[in-house]
Amino acid sequence: MTLNEIERIWVDDESINIETKDGKKAKEKFCDYRRLQNATNEQRQNYKTNDLGLHWPDVDEDLSFDGFFNKRTSEIAELIKGNPIINASALARRLGIPQPLFAAYISGNKRPSLERIKAIKEEIRKVGRELAGI
Repeated sequence: MTLNEIERIWVDDESINIETKDGKKAKEKFCDYRRLQNATNEQRQNYKTNDLGLHWPDVDEDLSFDGFFNKRTSEIAELIKGNPIINASALARRLGIPQPLFAAYISGNKRPSLERIKAIKEEIRKVGRELAGI
């Protein structure tokens, strides 16, 4: 799904909502995303759109449009959501992966290659070693 297919986007007290041009509605609850859950209302309202999704610069969070409508689980999602200390946007930058693509991996809308999964896991281990060295 791309921005061209979106009719409107709005924020309420509990979620970010999307309506497509063909009338489908979906939402993601802030409580499911640690950085959005802890964000102020002003920070939640301050999102940017790109062709593939939404970005909150104040809290460094990304959600893909596809993720709103295609709920799938992925190995990458389990790694990131199971370890909330991992900042997915920062990890994507370290890996040189565009943040919307990494968000699509997390949502399960795109499947990384086995080589990419291996690289992601190794980068997480590298972060762990860096933290252990402090």
